[in-house]
Amino acid sequence: MTDPVAITIGYKKKVVNYWRNKGGQQRAFKSVQHRFKKVKHRSDLSNWEVHVENGGTRLKKLKFIAKELYRKFKEWRMNINNKCIHDYDIKRWAMKIARQVGHDTFKASNFWIRNKKNWYSGTKNPQVLRPKK
Repeated sequence: MTDPVAITIGYKKKVVNYWRNKGGQQRAFKSVQHRFKKVKHRSDLSNWEVHVENGGTRLKKLKFIAKELYRKFKEWRMNINNKCIHDYDIKRWAMKIARQVGHDTFKASNFWIRNKKNWYSGTKNPQVLRPKK
């Protein structure tokens, strides 16, 4: 079975374009499945069409937000020696990244922020993230 996360957005675009571009009609499922071996179910086509329209899956967008936020976090800790990183900083960065990615429904909740702070700092209950000495 193919891991759904391993299928790239580029592959999904090719499949959806092939499926939809037949003179105004969609191609037969068997035709699409024969040409693209990773297509296993009819529902894959409609789901992938939504993913292509939205610019990727929700999970991939969340992973991208987390990765970019961590990059920003490391950059901040390297460049600013005397400042703390507060919740509102993390929330502001995460919301900005989410808008750039096109994840309009993303909300950086207090739980999500606390989770990221714990993950990035390696501590159990940080109130603010202080720069390493």
